[in-house]
Amino acid sequence: MSQDQPQVFAEKENQGFGHISGQVYRRYLTANNHAKVWLTVITIFLFFQTFLPSAFRWLIGALLDECQTLACEERTGYQLGLWLRNMAQMDAVLLLTVIVFAGMGITGMSWFLERLYLNLGAMRLHRRMVRSFQQVSVNFFDRNPSGRLIRRFSSDYSALLNEIPEQVSSIASCVLALVWAVIMVAFEAPPVLVVCIPCALFYFRLQALYRPASRETQRLSKVLESPIWSLYSETINGFQIVRAFDRNRVFSQRLNKLFTNYGKAFFLRGRMTRWLTLRLKLVAEVFSFACTMYGIYAVSQGIIGVGTAGFLMSLAIGLDGTMQWLTRAFAELETSMVSAERILEYQDLEKEEDLSLLPAQPELSYPAHGGITFENFSMSYQKGSAAILKGLNFRIPPGKKVGIMGRTGAGKSSLFQSLFRMVHVIEGDIKIDSISINSLPVERLRSIFGIVPQEPHLFSGTIRSNLDRQQAHADADIWEALRVAGLHEFIENMEQQLDTPVLDRGENLSVGQRQLLCMARAILSDAKVILMDEATANVDGETDQLIHKAMDIAFANKTILIIAHRVSTIEDCDFIIPIDDGSTQGILPPKEAIAMAQTKPEWSGELNPN
Repeated sequence: MSQDQPQVFAEKENQGFGHISGQVYRRYLTANNHAKVWLTVITIFLFFQTFLPSAFRWLIGALLDECQTLACEERTGYQLGLWLRNMAQMDAVLLLTVIVFAGMGITGMSWFLERLYLNLGAMRLHRRMVRSFQQVSVNFFDRNPSGRLIRRFSSDYSALLNEIPEQVSSIASCVLALVWAVIMVAFEAPPVLVVCIPCALFYFRLQALYRPASRETQRLSKVLESPIWSLYSETINGFQIVRAFDRNRVFSQRLNKLFTNYGKAFFLRGRMTRWLTLRLKLVAEVFSFACTMYGIYAVSQGIIGVGTAGFLMSLAIGLDGTMQWLTRAFAELETSMVSAERILEYQDLEKEEDLSLLPAQPELSYPAHGGITFENFSMSYQKGSAAILKGLNFRIPPGKKVGIMGRTGAGKSSLFQSLFRMVHVIEGDIKIDSISINSLPVERLRSIFGIVPQEPHLFSGTIRSNLDRQQAHADADIWEALRVAGLHEFIENMEQQLDTPVLDRGENLSVGQRQLLCMARAILSDAKVILMDEATANVDGETDQLIHKAMDIAFANKTILIIAHRVSTIEDCDFIIPIDDGSTQGILPPKEAIAMAQTKPEWSGELNPN
């Protein structure tokens, strides 16, 4: 890497500040189709869910009233209780029983509808995030650590499925319960409303202090949590290197530091919750005291009956827990909505391409020949950074085997990434059969190439799914590709043959077997252009011979580009492209290119003669 070229580091994770915008709540609550219908039905069920318990307790209080004064007897509650007492005993019991079971049924149905609606919405948001990831530029994954991405699909999505629906349900129930409590107090004990005003002001003041602090602490904990998972996944994948270089203690210290920072934010949230609980208890107790004092006074003056006074006291005592739970639910919802905010952020990622801007597509048989032309092509990995490839001008004839040689960091792999359109183009163009690759959809472009990487990569699944990802080939074609790659006997001897399970990254296969499977996958793709990134660098001599034999058979009439670090790999090529510091002198005959390389001392350690 040249000195003037800036290094590419991971982007700092976006951490929002301030209130969660109303747009986030709106997009979350309306993620489903027919949202207005759903929300109307759920609101009706919630209304009756909170109304029926309050009505039941009010009826019981009215039934127990015994008034001795005219003012008491004229109350609506007393008249209703008198009507219940005059009913037949079984009719009164049946009425109260119906109210109880109706309340239970409506509560269960309300809970079911809320969870169903919000979970379906969370699933739709998840699918949109997946689609956004499928269309984002490849270098996005270079700028964002894997742990950061994993958290969006794990803990953040889990919050949408489990935490937020529970909190929304609690808030809706608590708000309606408070509304009914205020209505009943205003109806039965109007003077108590005077106490409600300072209690309400103090209550909202507490929320104004607690909720922003809780929200920002949650945001901070989310940001501090991602590096833990990134370090964990990186350590698991490279634990052999960590142990080989005796870096265990260094990685343990880094992990402990990350856990310490995360623990500070986590325990701070707990202390803030205790702070809130103490003060909410004070507000609720003041309101309960006011209701109790008024009940005692009103009963002594014959204004209300004993049953109604008991109802008011039970209502006030119940508000203690309701107010605490409501405030905590509001705060927890706002902190949990950080997860929704993070998921919605990843639904709006910049797309890799805009299909609407692409011209008419070539015929399905494209490319017919596989000739590749670089026209004054320059690229970098990010916009604004230094160029990696600089002014490349050459043409690769169709059906030829072309070697690409150069020292480490010269830009050989960058040339392959340019063909896949994974980079930022500064100027110039690449054409395949005289058609610019920028005019092709990315999916169509990348299907043109078959690739055999230096480090073979397989996916968890089966032999069949790794070779035929799109399930577009018959078994006979798969077996033929395995035969050409020299792997058919090994697969035939397996009990499940093509349905043999493959672990993640192909861990149940040797490196040579993985490489031959990658070779068979490239053969099966029947691509017009084959890219080989030093496919024999990590295999034994026998596998090396099998790969070269398969190349001669399967890729006889295809355009082959080979990145090489050994002269033996490219000496039988038709042409060679030497690359030095992102530039090249063009496409050369093998003898001339190898002779030129031997005159450069800095290349002597890169091109191994064996």
